[in-house]
Amino acid sequence: MKVRLQDVIDALKYANMGTKYYYSGKNEDIVMVLTGVFAQPESLALARDIEAHPGDYVPLPDPEETDEYAMMEEFIETLPKEKQKIFFDDIYPTGAFRNFEKRLEAEGLTEAWLRYRNAEYDAFARSWCDYYGLEIIE
Repeated sequence: MKVRLQDVIDALKYANMGTKYYYSGKNEDIVMVLTGVFAQPESLALARDIEAHPGDYVPLPDPEETDEYAMMEEFIETLPKEKQKIFFDDIYPTGAFRNFEKRLEAEGLTEAWLRYRNAEYDAFARSWCDYYGLEIIE
C-alpha cells in the first residue's frame, strides 16, 4: 500500500475538531470525514463505509496526538536562553498561539519556526506510515 507523504502531512496539519482523516487502502489515498454540524451526505456515506469495512481504513492521528503546542515548546527550547524566557512568558497566558506568532514575527523567527514545524510534521508522518507499513511516495 502506498500513500503520498504530502497528503499525510496536510491531513495532520489541517485536522481539527470537525474533521477526521483516514488512509483508504482501497484507493491508496487520504479521505476526510466531516463531523458534527459540518457533516455532509458524502461524509456520512463515507463514515458508514468506514464503520462497515474498518479493515479498509487506517485513522490518522487526531490533533491532540501531533500536539502543536508541544512543538512550540520544543522549538523555544532550541533558542538562546535569553529568548526562551520571553517566548515562554508569551505562550503561557491565554492566546498562546496568537502570542507565539506575534513574538516570532517581532524576533524575525517566523521562517525558522515554519522550517522546524514542517520538519516535525514530516517526521511524524513518516513514523505513522512506517508503523502502518505504508510505502511513502515523495
